[in-house]
Order: sequence, then structure tokens, then C-alpha cells
Amino acid sequence: MDSSTVITIAGSVGGTLVAGVTALWKWIARQLEECKSEHKESRARIEELHNEIKVVSSAVGELKGQLSVYQSLQKDVDT
Repeated sequence: MDSSTVITIAGSVGGTLVAGVTALWKWIARQLEECKSEHKESRARIEELHNEIKVVSSAVGELKGQLSVYQSLQKDVDT
């Protein structure tokens, strides 16, 4: 093989490698963006659920208080 053939083959292989690495890098970047997007959506949903849990906890606390009052009134009626 003469030097021009070696240079041509090396250039071809180099170009293929660069194209492969570029495609891989783009795929990784796209996967990362999808992951970030899903993380943001999940975080927003967690915040929504946290607020709903606060409301439910408050309602349960109120019901427990009402039940305690009812039970103490019921004990007074029974005695």
C-alpha cells in the first residue's frame, strides 16, 4: 500500500469514528434531557401529593378531635 491509500483509509476510519462518537454523544444528551424532564414532572407531582397529604392530615386531626369530644360526651351520658 502506498501512503495515499493509507491516508485515505485512516481518514475514512477517523471520519467514521468521529461520526459514531457524535451520534453517541447526541443520544446521551437526549437521554439526559428526557431524564431531567421526567425528574421535573415527578418533582411537581410530589409537591402536589405533599399538599394533598397536608389537607388529609389536617382533616384526620379534626376528626380525631371530634371523636375525642364525642367519646368524652358519651362517657358523661353513660355515667
